[in-house]
Amino acid sequence: MRDSIIIDLTPARQWDTPVPCACRHLLWGPTSAWLAATICPPLGYDSEADEQRRHLTLQVIGEAVLSLPPDECDRVFPSLYLPVMEESNARALRPWRCYLPGPSWWQYRSRIRRLDTYITALIRQRWQQHCSGWQPEDPDLLDKILSSIQANKTAWSSKIEQQLCFEMKTFLLAGHETSAAMLTWTLLELCRNPELTQQVRQEAVQHLAEGACSVASIDRMAVTLACLKETLRRYSVVPVVTRKLLQDDELEGFQVPAGTYIACCLRAVHDLWKQPASWLPHRFLPGGEYESFDDDVRPFMFVPFIQGPRNCLGQNFSLLESRIVLGQLLSDFSFSLAPGVTHEPKLSVIPLAPANGLPVYAS
Repeated sequence: MRDSIIIDLTPARQWDTPVPCACRHLLWGPTSAWLAATICPPLGYDSEADEQRRHLTLQVIGEAVLSLPPDECDRVFPSLYLPVMEESNARALRPWRCYLPGPSWWQYRSRIRRLDTYITALIRQRWQQHCSGWQPEDPDLLDKILSSIQANKTAWSSKIEQQLCFEMKTFLLAGHETSAAMLTWTLLELCRNPELTQQVRQEAVQHLAEGACSVASIDRMAVTLACLKETLRRYSVVPVVTRKLLQDDELEGFQVPAGTYIACCLRAVHDLWKQPASWLPHRFLPGGEYESFDDDVRPFMFVPFIQGPRNCLGQNFSLLESRIVLGQLLSDFSFSLAPGVTHEPKLSVIPLAPANGLPVYAS
């Protein structure tokens, strides 16, 4: 068993470089505090790294979308939002749970109602601030939407409040679950690959340095990005998506009528690569396998964020956030897998995560 130590806390540092506001609290001072409290356990204990990453990515998207501070995200979302998502996953595979009014059924309804009330109150308060002429220094996503409503002189109504509440919940889901799963699987693979771990660590030291970090510098973390992309290919954390045909179409010689739901198996696409079961980040480096695909096929050989006009609008934010988190973790800590734990995916939830979690030792 490896000893685990808590690192010294460093003071928060000032930013003059254009990193998105919602990602700034991930760096240095605040990150060190979070790591010391959650990732780095007392001597001899292992840490449930996958669950901690869910909380972290919720904090990030909570700030980006609603300007919520980390402690407020921790107060609200683990008790309301995460249980709702767990029950929704259960209902996707066991739909009869929707119709059996047992304890979980009532808890699910109650949590959704309380979550909707909480988010709607935030939206209403922010709208009143905008109407009074308030201008935020760092506008979040909700601010931008409300400014657009004002600019278009759209009449405010309860329907707009309800729609915005649903949209905010969608951003919370899409903005944290996939990122958390990606970070968990990537950390697992890096624990098995010390050479790549060192390369990621070196990139973090070089490009996340105090006073020198910007979006441009993070974009130069090529090996780190390749590791994250290969995780999305290898594990396909969202393995299937559906689309509903708006008009009659022909697929592979078959006539498919409008209104049909099409299941798109993203995992099957990612299994078309060479050695699909192997985690090989060099595929995404210059000259790698990704570049070998024909131009007309290449965009559709890597589809963790889907392709086309309905692809994930948060994909760049997710990959930016994940490079910062992964780089900071490996700059400050060394990780090893806890013995005796298998890491098969839990197939009953989306996004896919290790069935037994990811216990690790941090030192």
